[in-house]
Amino acid sequence: MGRGAIHRSLSRSSSAVSVSVKPSLLQVEEKVVKDFRKSESSQRTDHNRLLANLVRSKNYEDAIGAYKRLFRNEVVPDFCTLNYLLSCYCGVNCSGYGFGVLGTMLKAGYQADVVVYGSLINGLCHAGRWKEAECLFRRMRSEGVVPNVVIYSGLIRGLFRAGRLEDAKSTFSEMKESGILPDVVAYSLVIHGMCRGGECEEAKGVFYEMKRKGVRPNLVTYNSMIDGLCGAGRLNEAEEVFHDMIVNRVQPDAITYNSIMHGLLIGHKLEEVRVILGEMKENGIAPTVITFNTLIHHLCQAGELEEAKGTFCVMSSSRVVPDLVTYNSIIDGLCNNGNVKEAKGMFCKMIINGVVPDIFTYHSIIHCLCIGSRWEEVRDLLIDMRRTGNSPNVVTFNLLIRDLRLAGEIEEAKGVLNLMKYHGVIPDRVTYNSIIDGLCNVGKCKEADIIIQEMKNNGINPDLVTYNTVIHGLCNSGKWKEARAVLNEMNKNGISPDLMTYNSLIHGLCQVSELEKAEDVFCEMQSNGVHPNLITYSSIIDGFCNAGQWEKVKDMISEMQINGISPDVITYTSIIRGLSEAGKFEEAEYIFSVMKSDAISPDLFTYNTMIHGLFQNGNWEGAERIVCEMKSIGISPTVVTYNTLIQGFCSIFNWEKAKGVFKEMMKLGITPDATTSDVLVNALKGSEVNQLVAFMIKNGEELEAATEDTDMVSYGVWTTAV
Repeated sequence: MGRGAIHRSLSRSSSAVSVSVKPSLLQVEEKVVKDFRKSESSQRTDHNRLLANLVRSKNYEDAIGAYKRLFRNEVVPDFCTLNYLLSCYCGVNCSGYGFGVLGTMLKAGYQADVVVYGSLINGLCHAGRWKEAECLFRRMRSEGVVPNVVIYSGLIRGLFRAGRLEDAKSTFSEMKESGILPDVVAYSLVIHGMCRGGECEEAKGVFYEMKRKGVRPNLVTYNSMIDGLCGAGRLNEAEEVFHDMIVNRVQPDAITYNSIMHGLLIGHKLEEVRVILGEMKENGIAPTVITFNTLIHHLCQAGELEEAKGTFCVMSSSRVVPDLVTYNSIIDGLCNNGNVKEAKGMFCKMIINGVVPDIFTYHSIIHCLCIGSRWEEVRDLLIDMRRTGNSPNVVTFNLLIRDLRLAGEIEEAKGVLNLMKYHGVIPDRVTYNSIIDGLCNVGKCKEADIIIQEMKNNGINPDLVTYNTVIHGLCNSGKWKEARAVLNEMNKNGISPDLMTYNSLIHGLCQVSELEKAEDVFCEMQSNGVHPNLITYSSIIDGFCNAGQWEKVKDMISEMQINGISPDVITYTSIIRGLSEAGKFEEAEYIFSVMKSDAISPDLFTYNTMIHGLFQNGNWEGAERIVCEMKSIGISPTVVTYNTLIQGFCSIFNWEKAKGVFKEMMKLGITPDATTSDVLVNALKGSEVNQLVAFMIKNGEELEAATEDTDMVSYGVWTTAV
């Protein structure tokens, strides 16, 4: 204490000194110092009491402000004061200042205790500085400070938040092995972390362990367990825990019911959700914004838009204010259903109600406008985004390019690159890959190469996706040499080809009958550690079937079965088609029967292939039987099927059957195509045409009635032939 302060106190106290007794100056000074020290201690106690109340109520910033006001004069903070201050700094995510307070404590001769370390470890974990928290934990133990359940709980919470489940679990085990009994907070943290990490079974084990140890689960424990089980779709087990909760007189809250609702909605149990809502009302638990948001989101996802809109109205009448999540769910649901007008109306409503749209709101509406090819409105919306502070980013433009590409508007998609430059957004690899994919899909591989050069010029190197896209496009265009050159470039740039790369190349080579080169690539992929899959084998088997190399087909089938890969419908259909075209009809029928005995269901292409083969073999009754079979299992014949039947019956001069097939085709509303006409004109000659036309003229009135509002291309050809 300064000498000036003593003399000021002395002057204030001089009137209190007795006139008759005149003590020495030294005695007076000693008394004043003693009285001042007593006053300082009293003040510090009062100040610490105030800080304790603020810390207890978690008003950390107020506590820090109070410290700065109260301890700026001569009142010196003690260990208790500094402990409160350190706790406050850690509580407001300023652990750096907390360590500064620790330095002050150490300079003042104080030793850090378990409370100090606990505050610092919690502060570091809260700030995401998990490694530093672990280091401090080890230092604490090395200095002989024994961690308590609070410190362990803080560290466990931090490790779970960092996604380090195994470390969190081992820390929990270490805690128990050290003789520190977990309390309800520690158990609840572990259960919550395990459930969030998808380890519900282990969480259940911990839940029943705490009950065996006599630690009574609280609301947080039950909510964590129920939420984890519901999220995993284990509704029956969640119901058991909920029943246990009621038995133990722990009152469920809105969070409990929200979790149960979420689980039921995942399981599409909407009726049971309505029961839960009624139960909440009976128990006096008001639905929260999360309750309504959960319900609205799932209703929109299920396409139940009318009920979602109804729930939105109930929400408003219940005085629960819709938030951004509510509006985004409704708008996204409307957009996915193509209701852009209603979506824009809801968009206006959210703005009127003071809810600011975010970038996801705009993305939903942009997607809907793109599906409707309303490009001008999309441009207007991009400008509006900037006005509301939601400037379009690279994701916005990537979504726009994707939608344009899927709509076949590849030139418009290319134009988005210029639009991005206008908005100051730099394209990324996803942007370029999407445009390259669109160009390659329509055979514009040269234009794709120009985009790749631009991509490289902007410092973005092609990746595996880029190369695979280009190779796939080149192979589909029959440019296998260029595709092989791209593969060589990949290897040169250190990018290893994957299964998709090799499958594209093998398929392309087989399509142009370059079977030896396809076999070379097949061997190369295996030598590079890439294992063939069903698509690989199906492509190369199809190639061998087309070339009539049946021994190699057998070898490939044997190899794929050895590797545990079973042929699928595509593989079998390729073999059936190849055998039929080679005139091996009995073998084709045998493979067809083997296919069904292997529980592989034939598809439309398989049946059409079989019908064509049977007619080629003169077995029209077998072809009719196949048609009946495909209809019986719910596969409707197409124009290709009917063309095959008409051609088959015409080839054996069975005009009645040909007429019947055509008539059936018309009744089913299947429009004849150019192939239908070609089939008839090519199959019939001279008097044969006249005979079939005679059938058509004879039944013309009936046929016309059956084919009203239908394209009569084939019938026109026949009447012209007369």
